[in-house]
Amino acid sequence: MRAKWVAVFMLLLVSRLPADDSPATVAARKRQEAIRSVEFLFRIQETVEPGAYAGMSGGREDRNARFPVSRFTCESANRLVIDGDRVRFEDNHPVPNLSQKAWGTARQVTVSDGKRSREFFGPTEGADRNNAYGIIGTSEETEAAVLPHYVPFHLACRGVKNTIARGMYVFPKFTPTGVRQRVKGVMVEEYQREEVAATLLIDPAQDYVARRIRKENKATGKPRVVVDVTHELHPSGIQLPKTWTATYFADSGKVERTYVVSVTQIRLNETHADELFDLRFPPGVEVDDHTDNRTYLVRNDGTFADLSTIRSSGDIRDQLHSTWWSRNWWWMAAVAVVLLLVLGVVVKRRAVRRVAPPSDASSGMGS
Repeated sequence: MRAKWVAVFMLLLVSRLPADDSPATVAARKRQEAIRSVEFLFRIQETVEPGAYAGMSGGREDRNARFPVSRFTCESANRLVIDGDRVRFEDNHPVPNLSQKAWGTARQVTVSDGKRSREFFGPTEGADRNNAYGIIGTSEETEAAVLPHYVPFHLACRGVKNTIARGMYVFPKFTPTGVRQRVKGVMVEEYQREEVAATLLIDPAQDYVARRIRKENKATGKPRVVVDVTHELHPSGIQLPKTWTATYFADSGKVERTYVVSVTQIRLNETHADELFDLRFPPGVEVDDHTDNRTYLVRNDGTFADLSTIRSSGDIRDQLHSTWWSRNWWWMAAVAVVLLLVLGVVVKRRAVRRVAPPSDASSGMGS
């Protein structure tokens, strides 16, 4: 009986151990401490299979109007800077224009200071209107680099604490299953996070980096995304991702899109100016502020106008082109009028004193 209670006690003790004691987490923590800052320049080549996207008709998805008609390939040059908890992400990859059933260039810039974030989504080329917009929110809800084909960056450099990408892919949230298998001839260990149906296949012989990232359909168990990563030993002695292929699947199991990502330059532990992590929205852009649940219009002088107080399109145009003086002229004019009145009274009183005749007593003349 005593041995039974000892066994129960040990089981409870083990279950209370912190989740970040796994070998992969320990290795990731060492990498994160060694990488104070890093800048990645990288290229993406995307191949889109026929019918991968559903078009839009009348503002609604039209599954009968799928595109592209034939295989489509596009490329982009992009940039990711991580400095402590601060992040700047410049995504220049083309995006599908669902209403036009075509691709257009669109620049997305995201900055985060580790607590709050700003995201700017530039206008899409070929769109029927200026669809640029901005978002202000917390770093945890930042959409930057949340897509699986960007995850290798985060696992390599911020694999323990990640202030963006919702912290979805960090090693402490993955549990080793004890399963071992081979990936391209290399023996790897399986780590899982069941609540998001994600699996990491870790290479213990290469500093516990993730050789494969797999995201599944929770209902069917079929893969939605599989990312195969090749790492390279940096001169600093740190394993960093060099190239990888991300394959996206339809529910049927058919390949829809393939991304080939290639890192072209890495700058490690350099100093970055604070301005790099600041983002000012262009005039005329609508900005959704998730921290106060309001939507603003950016004026030409960079200040915000609360759209909830604007009643007509004419008001919107007036707010866009207004300046600080044009918005506050009325009370400035009122202050000027008051000052002029006061000055007039003072001047008049002084003038009266100068021209007033002397009194009899002061002149010394009597009757």
